[in-house]
Amino acid sequence: MPDRHGMTWEPSEDARLCVLWGELDIYYLARRLGRTVIAVRERARLLGLPRGVAPGYLSLSEAARRAGYYDRSFARALAWWRSRSGPVDTKRLPAVVGTRRRGLWTQIEETDAADIAAAYAQSELPGQASARLGVTPWTLARWAKAAGYTSAPMLRLMPEEWDALVASHPKKRGPTE
Repeated sequence: MPDRHGMTWEPSEDARLCVLWGELDIYYLARRLGRTVIAVRERARLLGLPRGVAPGYLSLSEAARRAGYYDRSFARALAWWRSRSGPVDTKRLPAVVGTRRRGLWTQIEETDAADIAAAYAQSELPGQASARLGVTPWTLARWAKAAGYTSAPMLRLMPEEWDALVASHPKKRGPTE
């Protein structure tokens, strides 16, 4: 049981809750305040603190729905984008979004969501690129790894990156050769 379970809320606790609300995950916030998650959620409701997603952000579920993806597929696209060090401001994500639960981000900026969905839809796996370039998927994956591309969470590159990779390799086998 948390330290302050069942005790009345002090004005200083209310002020602290108002400051930290939206900055921290509710589970972490409850631990910091010595309260249960239910108590923190109810107190936030009584204080009129905004529920859900911060202004200008989308929940991952909503972002996935707008992009035409399932939730888990969009989370995979987000992990792929973050592994590429894309223009998503990763320094701002923990502070502004702050709702990280079980290793997954639960909110994302609306414009970033659209950019990620578009890039993910255009990217290709080695098997998709191999059909277009005439090089086996295994060879493409090996060349990409040698060129420094990471395979975590998955090896997906943009078509122009696959083209440049094949063009720069001394043993290239393109469709014209």
